[in-house]
Amino acid sequence: MIGQTLGHYRIEEKLGEGGMGVVYRARDTHLDRPVAIKVLPAETVANPERKRRFVQEAKSASALNHPNIIHIYDIDADQGVDYIAMEYVAGETLDRLIGPEGIPVDAALQHAIQIADALAKAHAAGIVHRDLKPANIMVTGDGHVKVLDFGLAKLFEREQAADSASTRTSPMTEEGAIIGTAAYMSPEQAQGLKVDARSDIFAFGAVLYEMLTGRRAFQGQTKLAILTAVLHQEPRPLEGAPAELENMLACCLRKDPARRIGHMDEVKRALEDLKEKPASSRVVAPAPRRPRARWAAVAAAAALVVAATAWWFVSHRSQPIDSLAVLPFVNAGGDPNTEYLSEGISESLITGLSRVPHLKVKSRDTVFRYKGQDKDAQQVGRDLSVRAVLKGRLVQRGGSLSISAELVDTSDGNLLWRDQYNRRAADILATEQEISREITRQLRLRLTGEEQHRVAASPTGSPEAYRLYIQGRYWWNRRTEESLRKSAEFFQQAIEKDPGYAPAWAGLADAFLLLGERGMPPAEAFPKARAAADRAIELDGTLAEPHASLAHLKEIYEWDWPGAQREFQRAIDLNPEYGTAHHWYAFYLAEMGRFPEALAEIRRARELEPLSPIINSAPIILNYYARQYDRAAQEAGRILEMDPSFFMAHVALGQTYTLQRKPQEAQAELELALQLDHRSAFTLAYAGATAAFSGRREEARKLLQELLDLSRRRRVEPHFLAVIYANLGEKDRAFEFFDRALQERYMRTHFLLDPLLDGIRSDPRFQSMLQRMGLPP
Repeated sequence: MIGQTLGHYRIEEKLGEGGMGVVYRARDTHLDRPVAIKVLPAETVANPERKRRFVQEAKSASALNHPNIIHIYDIDADQGVDYIAMEYVAGETLDRLIGPEGIPVDAALQHAIQIADALAKAHAAGIVHRDLKPANIMVTGDGHVKVLDFGLAKLFEREQAADSASTRTSPMTEEGAIIGTAAYMSPEQAQGLKVDARSDIFAFGAVLYEMLTGRRAFQGQTKLAILTAVLHQEPRPLEGAPAELENMLACCLRKDPARRIGHMDEVKRALEDLKEKPASSRVVAPAPRRPRARWAAVAAAAALVVAATAWWFVSHRSQPIDSLAVLPFVNAGGDPNTEYLSEGISESLITGLSRVPHLKVKSRDTVFRYKGQDKDAQQVGRDLSVRAVLKGRLVQRGGSLSISAELVDTSDGNLLWRDQYNRRAADILATEQEISREITRQLRLRLTGEEQHRVAASPTGSPEAYRLYIQGRYWWNRRTEESLRKSAEFFQQAIEKDPGYAPAWAGLADAFLLLGERGMPPAEAFPKARAAADRAIELDGTLAEPHASLAHLKEIYEWDWPGAQREFQRAIDLNPEYGTAHHWYAFYLAEMGRFPEALAEIRRARELEPLSPIINSAPIILNYYARQYDRAAQEAGRILEMDPSFFMAHVALGQTYTLQRKPQEAQAELELALQLDHRSAFTLAYAGATAAFSGRREEARKLLQELLDLSRRRRVEPHFLAVIYANLGEKDRAFEFFDRALQERYMRTHFLLDPLLDGIRSDPRFQSMLQRMGLPP
């Protein structure tokens, strides 16, 4: 067509040819300027319907007015030839600029930012490129980028879909059935599925990878081999690239479109942030080049040094990271109505990751001590003795949710991984699973297929059930009677949405278990807890939590000591890192008179949960029960240094001082505990008992009366009244309240080990009570 005229465009030179037509340089005879003319194959617009679609697509593309997008001037037909007249750019296509080692990193980043900006503009207008590749990207002599052919691939794809039923059923077996270039197609495009802007993001990742390395991300000898690589293989890692760049590329090239970066704007911002860093931090090593002969000896020596360094690095840094703390995600939006989301996703990640074999994950009770604190990851690593820390932020705006997460190696403070997820709020369940899978990969954990399935498996397919579940956990963690009742309601609603949701049944068991200790009649609460725990185990016997809850119920309510032993052991076998199971089991062992084992078990619990106040207070109580008063006092001093406001430690220390015959010190500790715990039944009981033991009978009777008055307003455990009467020497009244506890079939059985009850321990009624409960004398 050289020398011919189409409309008022005189064809001067052929520039190139591709699947979507032939491109010529031409002269606009009206405006006397150079233009590019794309002539489309005649068969593409051979009928009126095809012609209409061609015009529609071209008009959409022409509306994209952006400095990095080739501008379309005209669409027309002349002499039976359909063509597009567009801006002519003097320069080279990107595929011609990419050498065997790619292009310089600064240039690659500059090009990539412009490409990302162009794609963001098109996507905002509802236009998807569908055939982004280096050959469709022009670069001028001064480094200015222009992206070609927006929207045209959609026209061709429709043609094939209209012409061939095989397009959807066998896209890889028919050449041309799916329009696009195989090496840059997204997996969904390669399968003939519906595509959207995320398909362009995948192609962008492939283009950027090629710019940086000089090699295609997905390779093969045939189109089928390339498409197989796109669908099933991962690109070779970049050499020497900063973690931010590797992570961004990995997020662009994810096979599942739902797991990719959601918007090109995010990609652009990430690239701009990287470009602002010092050049030394943006070095990407090119593919190794064969040394010339005169440099062979130098290269060989250098290779030995590199190999030795690489061996050291791999041997030290490729070891799996075996311990992790998931810090409470920050509710960055500040909306109190979404606080349950930030707490819930943190707790769900802890639960899910605790299933990973050989990975020690700190519990919620330990890590939530950091809530509201901006702690350095390395400091957290030292505090908790973990190798990695996961931190995150969450913002909800209407129906959209933005979650950012980063994983830090606490040994050196290096960032292992960072990602951002922009999703609908309804997709929080899938996002949490996605983060879990990515973390296990970044921690370099080698899992079997079954283990991978366990980590990735969702306990529910209902996002609404999951949302209700995490609200239940949010309220359960507040541990007041009112919040526990709310939590039970949310767990029940989650179960109504998904009756097979095992964690929701486990949560319901936990709610009723604590309610039975905090206001609800035990005869009402504990059977409900038992039924929920049984159902959770029936649905998923691998969950440690319901086994531990069931063991605790068998201990405090059913007095089934062999059954409790079995369930505690089962919970610990399923999750050796579950500190609460070790904690409860320690008290069970003490009740069985096995104090050395109990103290060893609580030490294990404290190793797992070094910041948990309730677990840290247990060694005080167990040493006190074992009559090791000096050691109990030392333990109390240790925890009060960590948390001077922890009332239970003050109670335990007050009891210890009482038995050490230090009444003034004991009184001071218990008065402080009364203030800190707002004169609860627990603190009133032990303040009264120690006052009576120390001979301060008038004070003891005042505290007893206060406790009796409280019992008229709300439920007070009968044991609390019994311990005061026992130390006042009123044994009949003491056993009256012990009998009430036996009738309720609930007593915190380890309280019977208290030295403050030694004055009635020889009474036959006390021994009869132990026998009725199946406890050793």
